[in-house]
Amino acid sequence: MAKTGYHRADRVADQIRMEVADILMRKIKDPRVQSVTVTDVKLTADLRIARVFVTTMGTEEEERNVFAGLGQANGFVRGELGRRLSLRYLPEIVFAKDVSGPRGDRVLKLLDELHVETGGRRRLAGREDEFVVFGDVMMDVAQSCAVVDGVLIIKKETGWTSHDVVAKVRHLLGGVKVGHAGTLDPAATGVLPVLIGRGTRIAEYLVEWDKEYRAVLRLGESTDTQDATGTVLARHTTDAVTSEAIHEVVGRFHGPIEQVPPMYSAVKVGGVPLYKSARAGKTIARDARTIVIHTLEVEAIQERDVTLRIVCSKGTYVRTLCADIGDSVGCRRPYVDAGAKAGGSLDDRSSADNR
Repeated sequence: MAKTGYHRADRVADQIRMEVADILMRKIKDPRVQSVTVTDVKLTADLRIARVFVTTMGTEEEERNVFAGLGQANGFVRGELGRRLSLRYLPEIVFAKDVSGPRGDRVLKLLDELHVETGGRRRLAGREDEFVVFGDVMMDVAQSCAVVDGVLIIKKETGWTSHDVVAKVRHLLGGVKVGHAGTLDPAATGVLPVLIGRGTRIAEYLVEWDKEYRAVLRLGESTDTQDATGTVLARHTTDAVTSEAIHEVVGRFHGPIEQVPPMYSAVKVGGVPLYKSARAGKTIARDARTIVIHTLEVEAIQERDVTLRIVCSKGTYVRTLCADIGDSVGCRRPYVDAGAKAGGSLDDRSSADNR
């Protein structure tokens, strides 16, 4: 069944891409959108939101004018799609800049430069599906490399901060320049891309990619950190919570949403990380930030534990997302079981981190 749904989403996305391209070319007379090329369409799992990726030619100011024109034409485009497509529910249309081409070209160029600059010297290397884990394997890899430039894919274990990982790699490799693409909570496990030497040049591109997680939401308890490592603040009954209610609430958290970062986070307010204020017993006012939830699926429900698969934009706090879902279900600030929190994959649009 899942495979059939996947193919249907692909077919619908292709139809939308072709029709939107035709509508913009033949039906929209606004000169601002005449240079737009529709490159791709991505649908959310429930087919409710269609992200239409476009490329444009011109300066930044001209690009802003293009998206202003697309915004004004959005209602007409959706109405025309409704007349052309036979869909039970017509998705909302969200126009987005397709940066995969320029970014991909830039990343490939930088990687080519790494290959040329390192010449015949030894570099960190491995199959695309390999992960390097701390311990003897990490030590062996580090000691075998005379020169290190590139990306090291780390399977981060529980208890390590992203900073700990970077410091460890830097120490093992003799003090070379090391950075990471994104941040994982200490209690989370999953993919952490570590950039080494000249590989740090592609950091700005990797951190922009979407992220994928697998998290376990535990209903009925709330903690100060919104995860299993925190102090339990309250316990609540879940007797009235049904599977149908959980699925209905989860369905609301798709597309662009506003999220307030948690107090136990590295976000700075007035130059001070929020977690330092939280440890001092202070609660600081925080502004909500817009994030995008591309995919949110309930994989399993076992008593109070709800396993979720999440694909989201950078800047998303999974534990806060789970807390907000719990609030909406009626369980008041549940927490995410960090021991099963983050599972990630790397593809052309995603890497696993949680900020």
